[in-house]
Amino acid sequence: MLAPYMVGLDTTASTCSFMIYNVLKRPRIMERMTAEADALFEQGPVRGEALKGLDVSRRVAMETLRLHPVSPAVLRTTANSFEFAGHRVSAGTQVMIGTAVGHTLEEYFPDPERFDIDRYTPTRGEHRQRGAYAPFGAGNHRCLGSGLVPVQLGLTMATLLRELHLEPLAPDFELRVRSFPTMQPVDFKIRVVGRRTHDVAITA
Repeated sequence: MLAPYMVGLDTTASTCSFMIYNVLKRPRIMERMTAEADALFEQGPVRGEALKGLDVSRRVAMETLRLHPVSPAVLRTTANSFEFAGHRVSAGTQVMIGTAVGHTLEEYFPDPERFDIDRYTPTRGEHRQRGAYAPFGAGNHRCLGSGLVPVQLGLTMATLLRELHLEPLAPDFELRVRSFPTMQPVDFKIRVVGRRTHDVAITA
């Protein structure tokens, strides 16, 4: 019963929290995302083709998923026996596969600890290298929502930024992460100021 919540709503909410944290640390990116959101909604009802205008938001989502992947590892049962790094693995053995290991390798992503949304521009395309980018797992059992999620996250953030001004309650807040049941920030508090209303404080 918890599976739809954990793999759907909760992971989206957690990733949005990480996105908010990352852009609050980078006001210029926040300004660009807000400008994108305003331009999108000024066109009227949002339709599929218009979502292409959320380029900055999409790249923020992708970089957030690189640094805070929804599924950094998966549990699998081996179908065949094989040898890996000098170890014999028998068929039927349960193994944990770190599908997101490539996210932090210098050979794929130069300066991998740095938040850099330009990694996903057509001229760089660092995520397109084989084995480099797998925030939703890999192979035949890759998450079914992998194609939808960056769009969903971008549109969610655009909706928030269209209506709200976000700011940290503690500007010097350092991110702490809880990894169970899903990856999510701990005690990350922000102030939400309606662009046309009064403000409230919430915890992400």
